[in-house]
Amino acid sequence: MKMINKLITIICAILFANVLTAQTPEENKFQLAQSYEQSREFKEALRIYEEIYKTNKQEKYFEPIARIYKQENRFQELLPFVEERIKSHPSATNYILAGEIYWQLGQVADANSMWDKARKDYGNKPETYLSITLTLNQLKQYEKTIPVLIEGKQKFPKNTEIVDALVKAYIFTNMYQDGFKETLYLYTLSGNLSQTQSRLYAMMTDTAAINFINNAFNREIKKDENIAILILYSWFLRSNKKYEEAFDIVVKIDNKNNSKGKDIFAFANESRRDEQFEIALKAYQHIKNMGKNTPYYNNALYEYTQTTDARLSSTDYNKNINNAELKKSFEPIIIDYKKIIKEYPKTQNSENAKMRIATIERTIMKNNKAAIEMLNDIIETALDINFVLEATNQLVDIYIATNELNKANTLINSVLENQNPTNNQSKGVKIKGNAQISSKQIMNNANTNYAKTHINELKYHQAEILYYQGIIDSALKLYYALIDSLDDDIANDALMRITFMEQNKEHPEHLSAFAKAEYLLFREQYNDAIKGFNDIKIAAENEPLAEISIIKIAETEAKLNNNAAAKKILNNYLAENAYPLYGDNALFLLGNIAEEEKNYLDAQQHYGDILYKYPRSIHIGEARHRIRTIRGN
Repeated sequence: MKMINKLITIICAILFANVLTAQTPEENKFQLAQSYEQSREFKEALRIYEEIYKTNKQEKYFEPIARIYKQENRFQELLPFVEERIKSHPSATNYILAGEIYWQLGQVADANSMWDKARKDYGNKPETYLSITLTLNQLKQYEKTIPVLIEGKQKFPKNTEIVDALVKAYIFTNMYQDGFKETLYLYTLSGNLSQTQSRLYAMMTDTAAINFINNAFNREIKKDENIAILILYSWFLRSNKKYEEAFDIVVKIDNKNNSKGKDIFAFANESRRDEQFEIALKAYQHIKNMGKNTPYYNNALYEYTQTTDARLSSTDYNKNINNAELKKSFEPIIIDYKKIIKEYPKTQNSENAKMRIATIERTIMKNNKAAIEMLNDIIETALDINFVLEATNQLVDIYIATNELNKANTLINSVLENQNPTNNQSKGVKIKGNAQISSKQIMNNANTNYAKTHINELKYHQAEILYYQGIIDSALKLYYALIDSLDDDIANDALMRITFMEQNKEHPEHLSAFAKAEYLLFREQYNDAIKGFNDIKIAAENEPLAEISIIKIAETEAKLNNNAAAKKILNNYLAENAYPLYGDNALFLLGNIAEEEKNYLDAQQHYGDILYKYPRSIHIGEARHRIRTIRGN
C-alpha cells in the first residue's frame, strides 16, 4: 500500500510539473526572439518582439524593444513606442526613457520636461531620483544630476544611495567643497569607514583640495571631537604622509576610547608595515612610557626592538654604511632582545627574540659560535615545536655554510627519523648536552602547517647538501619529492633546481663542477667561486652551463661591489651571443646595477628589453615593477 501511494505521489508531481512548464505560443515566440537577440540577429529579434507587443502591452515585452532600438541608436524609431507607452502606461520609468530619447534627438527642452514630469508625479519614491541620475550619468550630464539629487536628498534625507550619488556627482564635477560636506554627512548615516575613505581619496586631486579638506577637518573637530571623525582624520593625515599629526590624533582617539594604548599600538603596527619606522618607534615608545598602565607594554617593548632592527636592516639604511658601523648599530638591539628574554621568559616574544639574536649574530655579527649557542638554547627550552624546528633549520644552514656537512646531515636525519611514528628505535634528536627533540614531540606537532613547512625545509636542505657535493642523481630524487609540497616557496625552489639539472644532465661532470662552485658561492668564498665558474666556462664551451657560469661570475663581481667588472662581463656576453639563453638574467642584473648607480634611464632600458625580448622570463613581473617604481620616483 505504501508503495502504491508513493507511485501516485510521483505521477502527480510529474503531471503538475508538466502543467507548470507548459508554455503558451506567445511565450515560445518570446524565447525565440531572445535567442535571436543573443545571437545578435537584432532585425529578426525586433520583428518578433514587436509582433508580440502589438497584442500584449506588458512591460516585459516592451523592454527588449527599447533595449534594441537604444543599442542601435535608432531613437527616432523608438520615440513613437515610448509616446504611446506614456499615454497607456504612464510611469517614472517611461518618462525618464522619453527624456533620454528627446535628449539624444537634440530636443533638450522636451527632455527636461519629461524628467521634470517624472519628479513631479513620481517623486514620492527615491528610485525616481536615482533612475534620473543614472540616465544623466550615462549621457555624461553630471552637472544636471546635482539639482536632481539635492531635491531627492531634501525629500529623503536619510537615503544613503541618494546621498552617495550626490557625493559622486560632486567628485565628477570637482566640487570638493560641497563633496566633503556631503561625504561627512554620508559617514554619519552609514558609518561605512572604507566607503568614506574612498570618496575622500577621490577628492584629493591636488594641493588646493587637500588643504581645503585638512582645514575643513580642523573646523569639524573644533566644533566636536567626535571619535568617528577623528578616526577618519587620522587616516586622511596618514594618506598625505603627515605622520606626526596623525599620531597626535590617534593619541586623542586612544584617550577618548580609554583604550589604554590599543589604538596607539594598532597605529604603530600599521606604520611599521608601511616601513614608516620613525613614527612607528615614536608610537611604541609612547606605549612603553605608559609602563604597567597598559596591557600592551610587553608587546610594545618587543615591537619597538623589532622595528629598530627592521630599520637598521633596511637597504636604504645600511647600503652606505660599512660593516664595522653596521655591527656597532646592532649591539644595542641584541641587548634589548636579551632584556625581553629575561623579563618575559617562556613567551612567544622571548622565543622570537632568541631567534632574531641568532640571525643577527650569524648574518650581521658573523659570529657563528654565538648563533649556535642561542639556537641550541631554543631547541633545549622552547615549548613550541615550530621554534624548535626553525632553530634546527638555522643550525643546518650554519653547518652547511661552515662545511660541516656531516653534522648537518646527522641533524636532518635525526629529525626526519623521529617524524616517522613507525620507527620505534628513535628516542630523540640529541643537539647539545641533554637537549633533544623527542620523537613524540615531533609526531604530535608535525601536522601543523608551520611544522610541515619547517620539515620540508629540512628535506630541501638535505637535497641541497647532495647537490653541493655533486651527487646529482640522489639530489634529483629528493627535489622531485618536494615539488608537491603545500609550501609554494619550497616547491618552486625544488622545481627550479630540477629544471636546471634536467637541462644539463647530459654533461654530469660539468654539472657536478658547477654545483661545487655554487657551494663555494653559498659559503661566501667568492674568489674561489669565480675561479670555479671560469673553469666551467672553458670546459663546457658551447653548453648552457658555460653561459650560466658567465652570469654567476657577473653576479659575484656585483656582490663584491665590482660593478665595472660585472657590467663588462654582461655587456660582452650580450654582444657575443645573438640569442643568449640567459640574456634576461644579464639584462635584469644590468638593470639592478644601473639602479644602484642611479642611472635610471639605463635601468629602464634594460628592464624594458626584458619585456620586449623575453616575454616569458621569470623576471617579467619584477621588471614591470621596477619600471613603474623608477617612473614614480
